[in-house]
Amino acid sequence: MRPWLVAGPGGAAGSAPLFDTDLVDVRLPDGITSVSADADSLYIGTRFLGVMRIQKGKQAPLRLFDLTAGAERLSVACINNNDCYVATGGTQSWRFDGQTFEVTEVDPEKGSHVLAVVRDPQSAVIALHRGAASKEVRISRVGNSGKWFPVGVTSLEVPTGVPDLSFATFSPRGQLWVGLRYVDKDQDARAYGAAEVFIDDGKVIYHRQRPAGVTRNVSQGVNVPSDVTAIAFKGSDEAWLASRSGAVRLKDKTVKVFTENDGLESELVHDVVEGLGGQMWIATSRGIGVWNGDRWTFPKEVPFNVKASALVRDPDGRIWIGTDRGVIEVTEGNKTHLIGGRTGLLDDKVLNMGVDVRGRIWVLTEKGISVIETLQGS
Repeated sequence: MRPWLVAGPGGAAGSAPLFDTDLVDVRLPDGITSVSADADSLYIGTRFLGVMRIQKGKQAPLRLFDLTAGAERLSVACINNNDCYVATGGTQSWRFDGQTFEVTEVDPEKGSHVLAVVRDPQSAVIALHRGAASKEVRISRVGNSGKWFPVGVTSLEVPTGVPDLSFATFSPRGQLWVGLRYVDKDQDARAYGAAEVFIDDGKVIYHRQRPAGVTRNVSQGVNVPSDVTAIAFKGSDEAWLASRSGAVRLKDKTVKVFTENDGLESELVHDVVEGLGGQMWIATSRGIGVWNGDRWTFPKEVPFNVKASALVRDPDGRIWIGTDRGVIEVTEGNKTHLIGGRTGLLDDKVLNMGVDVRGRIWVLTEKGISVIETLQGS
């Protein structure tokens, strides 16, 4: 006899589909609140422990942490599977050993902010941090003992003098790129272009819109929109940036800004990532766009009325989309799975996401962080 399972929240009793299954020996958690299934996975929602995912006889939890409630951005960097570091731009950062969090002191100065953590080309983790009201950004590297050591310092120019970061990542050529932002007098966060930071000597090259009449100088790079919020690299000679002005392609120092005139559904682009086949995916206020090298396409599996805020690609090539309805996993053939607040996330509204070396998907919501174990190779 084949069992009945409710196919998801809101499904009418008796309307759930029948499907064949193999018996698997798993330990079910307490406080089960919902059960959902798709073509190849079973999701068990719980009251306290998030979601258990059972796929091909394997099970993995979705862990929840509320230690970052109220944060707006997220960076995650790991030395190995069980030695990860997390920052949200605030005064605290954390080390994650695969099971638990502990506070890690990057900067002993009281009130200092850890702007971002990032994995460098040597697989070490560095942190960018500054004092409470300082334009000087310090760069530190974590050692085997978990202690942080200073490796550099730089000054990042923003109108208020106190820089903040929207992203930090290394290019395929090993250069550190950061997204600049600042808080204005009305306490609103403003993007202020991107910058290349040379850790050894503190030199900075700025990439942003130059005001009329301002000539280029040695610290001014390419003239790109100042409202950039994310970056992704395609090979060693091409970068894509997300901005409120459209999707920006930077290739051979030539800038192309894709707008609605070029076929975008929305010019409000929040994030960008390279897909497994070399396509560039963008997250916009009207769903997802995919650049195939010639034109933009829009996966019908992700409706236009979904506001997409974040994108990551896991080590198996799957695309994960953060939206105002939860996280959408895109697998081979553009099949999609949705994980939301009713099936385990702390909240439906996703603010930012990250992926670590193990393939765990880190999801920042207004209520804290959810960590999805992805079952690599499944």
